[in-house]
Amino acid sequence: MAAPIRTSDLIDEKKMISNIRRSWGLFYRNGSVVEIRIFLREAVRSNLWTGYGTTLSGYFDDVNAVTNLVVAIEKSVGPQATYITLNPVDKRLASRSYNRFTAAKRGEGASDKDVSRRAWLMIDFDPIRPEGIAATEAEVQESLERAELVHGELTVRGWPEPVFCFSGNGYHLDYCLDAGNTDLMRDLLRETLLGLQLQFSDKAKKTDLGSTIAEGQIGVKIDAGVFNAARIT
Repeated sequence: MAAPIRTSDLIDEKKMISNIRRSWGLFYRNGSVVEIRIFLREAVRSNLWTGYGTTLSGYFDDVNAVTNLVVAIEKSVGPQATYITLNPVDKRLASRSYNRFTAAKRGEGASDKDVSRRAWLMIDFDPIRPEGIAATEAEVQESLERAELVHGELTVRGWPEPVFCFSGNGYHLDYCLDAGNTDLMRDLLRETLLGLQLQFSDKAKKTDLGSTIAEGQIGVKIDAGVFNAARIT
């Protein structure tokens, strides 16, 4: 298994450039168009994007444009988060903001119907904790161990090797697909994730703060809600 792609590598510019190029090469075919969304800490104006707002959106098919702009924005304003669609979108969407970023309003991003094909299945291992709380090192380690367990089980069942990724609060396994974006495929992926969740997730209880687990224990759940085609990560 290749070394995990770690979003924490984005802290260092050289690692950031390497991480972006490596990720692009692993996840996207030549000619694929994907949407990238950047969430700013506050609305500001800049010559790095068009418009004014806290959410930036762009449609890219050029890794050089992605690298140059994402690195420049990271250095300039230190955004809150950067996300990308795992699956490629309809190339016509590029006319909205082609290889550049534009301030976008809520709901203006790519939707499930805009995805051209199902390229990936993401199995996300999320440490169980109150909402808005970063995972501890121990929780991240538990997420890693659960991901490795599921990876081993699926390998025995004949699944191919996944891309192994670290998100900052946990790990996810991304399995390559080559399928249509159909209702049947959506339902199949949802049922697959629900089955894995049932088999490999720890039980949590609901509180006013969200899902949690008994004090002194560490739990991990598989997120069964990431089956939608336009999922960003």
